[in-house]
Amino acid sequence: MSAVRRTSEGQHLFPTRKNIAIAYKTAMELRAAVDIITLPACLPLLRNAPKGDGHPVFALPGFGASDGGTKQMRKFLYGLGYRTHAWSVGQNLGPMVGIENRLVEKVDALSRFYEQKITLIGWSLGGLFARFIAHKIPNRVRAVISLGSPFSIDEQKSNLSPILLRLVDRVAPERIHELFREENLSVWRTTPPVPTTSIFSYTDGAVHYSAATDALMHEESENVWVPGSHCGLTHNIFVFWVLANRLAQLEGEWQPYESAGLETYLRKMIYPLRRYY
Repeated sequence: MSAVRRTSEGQHLFPTRKNIAIAYKTAMELRAAVDIITLPACLPLLRNAPKGDGHPVFALPGFGASDGGTKQMRKFLYGLGYRTHAWSVGQNLGPMVGIENRLVEKVDALSRFYEQKITLIGWSLGGLFARFIAHKIPNRVRAVISLGSPFSIDEQKSNLSPILLRLVDRVAPERIHELFREENLSVWRTTPPVPTTSIFSYTDGAVHYSAATDALMHEESENVWVPGSHCGLTHNIFVFWVLANRLAQLEGEWQPYESAGLETYLRKMIYPLRRYY
């Protein structure tokens, strides 16, 4: 007899182990509120973060978010000397008619204005757009950094939270099929032909880490783990440190990320508990 009782229709009477894990990680997304509230107090820990060369940075928000979701991150990077830009397209509701091309045109225009390449930082769905832009105009993109972006989504979408999928279907039902078209998935899964850093968390409550890690198709690509939640990635002190480190690299002299200082110590403390943080 099966250890799990079922109804006559074959449905589980009791939660499965997978469903319990999903519910647990989803509940853990409440940590995002802690990240947001404690960020001002934690910022002094980043006083030794490397300063930048002033090159332009373009930030793209996650699904359902707007520029307010990346405001604190942009403010931090501006303080390091970067010329930060919001995407200024309103709420991110996924692929819309012409939005991808509008973003390509905007990044191209910024690059021409500054006469420099642009670093793209995309949170969640914003990271998918960042990768699209980098594939279209790699000569205008200095690097791509994604934060919990589900570009490695599997065919059954089983490495995305069911709650996230229902949210996407509820908020933008006419776009969910566009979002997961095979043509889009093929582009997003392919590592952009520029330096690429994919930041992920083992306890992301919306995107499983397998969906947010890159296939590393060239030598200037990497996956970097941080402790934290999905919704808190743009207010995460570890993310801020990784961003400062990656952005400070000289163009053409990319090296893989290596933690240092206090961040190394904290990572060693948290790593054994990485499934819970």
